[in-house]
Amino acid sequence: MKDICIYCHHSSLGDLLNITPIIKEISIGHNRKIVFYTHLPDVLINNPYIKKIIKLENNKKNVNIDQLKKEYHYLYEISKAKINGVYKQRTTHLIDSSSMDIGFTLTPQKKTLQFYPDKYSNNFNLPNKYIVIAPTITWETRTWPKTNWQILVNLIKFNYNIDIISIGKSNYIDKSVFKNINNVIDLTDKTSLSDTWHILNKSILLITMDNGILHLGGCTDTHILLMPTIIDPYARAPFRHGCQDYKFDYINGQCTDFCGSSFKYSVNTVGNLSWYPKVISKCLNNYKTYKCHPKPYDVYQKVKSILDNYLNK
Repeated sequence: MKDICIYCHHSSLGDLLNITPIIKEISIGHNRKIVFYTHLPDVLINNPYIKKIIKLENNKKNVNIDQLKKEYHYLYEISKAKINGVYKQRTTHLIDSSSMDIGFTLTPQKKTLQFYPDKYSNNFNLPNKYIVIAPTITWETRTWPKTNWQILVNLIKFNYNIDIISIGKSNYIDKSVFKNINNVIDLTDKTSLSDTWHILNKSILLITMDNGILHLGGCTDTHILLMPTIIDPYARAPFRHGCQDYKFDYINGQCTDFCGSSFKYSVNTVGNLSWYPKVISKCLNNYKTYKCHPKPYDVYQKVKSILDNYLNK
């Protein structure tokens, strides 16, 4: 019997993790494991619903979709977020935007993200209690400046006797990461994806913007504090235990238009409700600064509330 195949165009950690519930649903529906084509095979290690992973190279000209359709019993193709320079509308959740490519949506109970790490090596001698920051550099619109990260770290360290671990990887899945932040245990560029999962799962709190680490954190039991900026947090917050508010908080900046998820900006810039222009380095309100970015002290106040609740248990 021919295999079932998923051909996935996505090439980022967060997008691919948000496809894992879809993989599970397709595998269960067909009652067999899936052959999966992807740019990032290590994101799907140990996945019990996958029979074989085939790595896609950046140049995919040698991949013939029509030929794959003949080779496999059924081919599910999940398209890229961007087509011809414009993007899928970001009012839907990442899981839905991919599952609707192939004709269905999942209930909240089925939207749990899944990562199956290798056994933890414990090579880092982690402290018993710590929080994690993910100071990654991605789009300009969703990159918190290094000075803000340092102010936040200083506020936490001044008021709490708790360790802070900084994680991230340069030029891998996230574009880069701020290094040399003081008063942290710096594990940037030192961990595998499995190591990072274990570090997050053992942490009290993850503080992050919209990046791959947010979604990897959504595969763990850590508390997540998101700084959502241009995209509505509904479209990014991970589902755990059938909802998006399990151990999850977010802190907005001054502007809460979420222009990266607004129909108004789609109509004004692209001309329809289905697609959306680039928002990598542009405020669609034309503010000179990103007013959607929260101030460090406001983030600290939310961190304080979460830590006080945890430490007083």
